[in-house]
Amino acid sequence: MDAVTYPDARVASFLDDNFNSIRVNMKEPQEAMRDLLRAVKPPWGPTFVFLGARRVELRRYVGWLAPNEFIAELNVALGMNDLIRRRFEEAYAHFRASCVDELRNGIAPEALFWAGAAKYKIGGKPALREVWDELVARFPDSTYARRADVWDMD
Repeated sequence: MDAVTYPDARVASFLDDNFNSIRVNMKEPQEAMRDLLRAVKPPWGPTFVFLGARRVELRRYVGWLAPNEFIAELNVALGMNDLIRRRFEEAYAHFRASCVDELRNGIAPEALFWAGAAKYKIGGKPALREVWDELVARFPDSTYARRADVWDMD
């Protein structure tokens, strides 16, 4: 992350604009961070834990990500925060930003799944069906396409 992802100007700007970031060395944590590490229990590094209001865990990711993939992951974290806070239009926009073709990342099927959930809160079953039909068409073999297929939307 230090060599490629964090130095990327888009990543730095996105983090500065949207997050309060804390970086902890798991091997030699500062005294003030030991309680946080006990609560978060990172299994491996790097571990990214996204917390919302009142320290509610929104999402967790373990491992290295390229800059585009990291930005997509950050957008999903923002989308989850907005979804929980009932800001459905904003959530939908963040989830959609995570699944654009240019990013070519593995998170796109999940982002479309959650985009459908946000759309459902905005426009009901027809809006959900539109997004989940796109999910199934673009990523038919994904776990999220199978999850979307179980809902009876008739």
